[in-house]
Amino acid sequence: MFISSVSYTVLIYIVQQVLKLGTGGVGLFAGVLAVGMIGGGASIGLIRRRINQPMVVVALFCSTVCCFLASPWLITVWFMVVIALVAGVAFSWLGVVQNTMLQEEVPDSIRGRLFSTREFITNATFLLTTVFVGALGDLTSYKIVLVAFGAVLSVLALVGWVFVRAMQRSAAKP
Repeated sequence: MFISSVSYTVLIYIVQQVLKLGTGGVGLFAGVLAVGMIGGGASIGLIRRRINQPMVVVALFCSTVCCFLASPWLITVWFMVVIALVAGVAFSWLGVVQNTMLQEEVPDSIRGRLFSTREFITNATFLLTTVFVGALGDLTSYKIVLVAFGAVLSVLALVGWVFVRAMQRSAAKP
């Protein structure tokens, strides 16, 4: 949701104000995002059953980091189309992978409570970080926000990669 809040606040501003495409441009880019989500949903269904799910999450973070860090210098309609497609695929894959990991690990007896709690936390996180990102954007600039959150996501991706590798090594030991 952290990624979504940055995307929602900053990228809508870029499409409407910087690229001067207005509300119609936002609708167009939402359509491109939807195409990415459909492509992501279809493509993850074609991948072999046992993929390294935690590493998929880390790789999706890394793809988003690259987009955020490159954005301030590549703000064009075509680059924004690429970002919308990548984000759509990433959101789709992330949703499938996260839900699959939870379904595989959580006992049936608490699954409903866990998923409802997850939804509550996810939506609250989106709300709070959207307010924070918007305020930071008002105080600085959208370019600073993209670079700052790209840097934060870089650190989170690195920590995630180290954590996943450590967990997989400890699980592999007899």
